[in-house]
Amino acid sequence: MEFISWGKINQNIYLLLCEYCGCGSLQDIKLPVANQQQLNRIVYQTCLAIERMHSIGITHRDLKIENILFDNNGIVKLCDFGSATTDSYLPDLNWTPIQRSLLEDEMCRHTTPMYRPPEILDTYLHLPINTAIDIWAFGCLLYCLKFGRHPFEDSAKLRIINCNYTIPNNSSDSDLIVRIIKSCIKVDPNERMPATDIIGLLEENFVDLNAPCVNPRQTTPTQPTNPVIGVVPNAPLPQIPGSAQPSFSFSGFTRYIKDTSNKVMQTVQNSIARQDLDMSFLTSRLIVMSYPAEGLESAYRNHIEDVKAFLES
Repeated sequence: MEFISWGKINQNIYLLLCEYCGCGSLQDIKLPVANQQQLNRIVYQTCLAIERMHSIGITHRDLKIENILFDNNGIVKLCDFGSATTDSYLPDLNWTPIQRSLLEDEMCRHTTPMYRPPEILDTYLHLPINTAIDIWAFGCLLYCLKFGRHPFEDSAKLRIINCNYTIPNNSSDSDLIVRIIKSCIKVDPNERMPATDIIGLLEENFVDLNAPCVNPRQTTPTQPTNPVIGVVPNAPLPQIPGSAQPSFSFSGFTRYIKDTSNKVMQTVQNSIARQDLDMSFLTSRLIVMSYPAEGLESAYRNHIEDVKAFLES
């Protein structure tokens, strides 16, 4: 996806502003993909994104149908890098049970059950954990596109570890997509076909792979052809209080929202006449009342400050 800008909330939380993908996602496409040319383009363009990541040592870790979008031109864009990492691991006999458990917990937090490869589910297999986990997930994604269902829909650990899935009988081994699926869904990460090889195979066998996968979005002009009298074009945007205008500041914007909300709440509290407290004395020392309201209702119904003032009076 095209990067536009970024903001920082605190030392560990960053916000990224990326392009808007207005043509939906793979979730919007009826599966299986019946149009062979469309399928080839989706597979190729998705693999290009994976190859780009892997070439700079980044593992996505959460590759799935929901994270494949189409931009306004109908081209595949990969999103959701919140689980991405540059770390790789190689568990061996020297690893302690605690190390294995911590690694498995971390991987489970950043992956989706149906797309998890064997090396994540069982570190005692002593298999490398690296960019090859994306290739396994890519194979599962291709299976969904080709056959309309997931190879491991039940996310069963033993089935995944043993690579126990089936290719429908009506499929031919000569089908290139089927061959790619089989070369991706392998127990040993070292035996999985890298993204560069998959791209090479697709380019050798198919053409026009960079064309739109879905119909491009029809955009309307933002400026009217006949300007309305009295409208000043390119008028400067009002400056947001509490934020630096030249730079992109999420913290200033959120502070502005918070201050404005407080002012609105205060105005509501001042403008709405307070009603009598909903309170009854059962005894001289026991009171029954409704729970002090929160949000907008707190401006006029059993407001906590009113209750406090009553009890202190």
